[in-house]
Amino acid sequence: MESDHSDTQSMHSLEDVVAILRFEDRQDLAALLTDAHVEFEYVDMGFSLTSDAHIELVNAIIYASISSCKALRELSKEDEGVILDSLREAWPASEAGGMYVQSVWYNINKDSLRDGLTHLFTNPVGWQRVDRTMDRIRELLTTVSTEEQFREVGVLCREGLISVAQAVFDERQHPPLPDDNTDVSASDVKRMIARYVASQCPGASSREVRKCVNSAVDLANKVTHRRTSVYRDAALCAQATFNVIGLIAIISGKRDRAARQLQGVEGETTDPPQG
Repeated sequence: MESDHSDTQSMHSLEDVVAILRFEDRQDLAALLTDAHVEFEYVDMGFSLTSDAHIELVNAIIYASISSCKALRELSKEDEGVILDSLREAWPASEAGGMYVQSVWYNINKDSLRDGLTHLFTNPVGWQRVDRTMDRIRELLTTVSTEEQFREVGVLCREGLISVAQAVFDERQHPPLPDDNTDVSASDVKRMIARYVASQCPGASSREVRKCVNSAVDLANKVTHRRTSVYRDAALCAQATFNVIGLIAIISGKRDRAARQLQGVEGETTDPPQG
């Protein structure tokens, strides 16, 4: 179920519930709740066992990641009952009073959406040579201290841009632009990506992406050849390069597939056609 209620208390860890499920050899259910939290919603005045003991009736609202929430909502009644029993064991009602969990609801943890998107846009893009270059740039930026090393970052950025351009460009499928009939060399990042982007997303968006690409290439060339480069130059160059690689990954559909996997959606996982 999905909750629409708001009369709730603060969030609680499900650590005890996870421990109970593991003890009962329900590792599958425990895994769905490992990073989840719960809050309890009072649904009415409850009932009294004695003149001194009052039991509150509550709904348990579990907040989990996107994929876990999807799986939890698809549980059988029997498995949902196991989770409900574990909640009641972790927060028992007794003769001294307390609360009684009468039902359980599942909502998406909004923090997991932000964390998931962060992961989506920082994880590998799927082109091995590009990913290796990006990893090397990140590693180098943590240790660089000399002009030669700053220039090395520029060289790696150029290599990364060339690799991503070669990964998507197909001369037969991506024709020259109307105002440019120059032959494309194997290292001509600007023209390769310009022709690719124009074929994939024609119009104003194509022009804006081309501006980003041209700026990143120019910056990489400057950092590579400038003998007075400093750390800021190298870091700006790396960021611009990563931005372009991310843009091309989105246009190519690489990020679409990663988003489907993030949401737990099954489907085709082969690369989309680059036509």
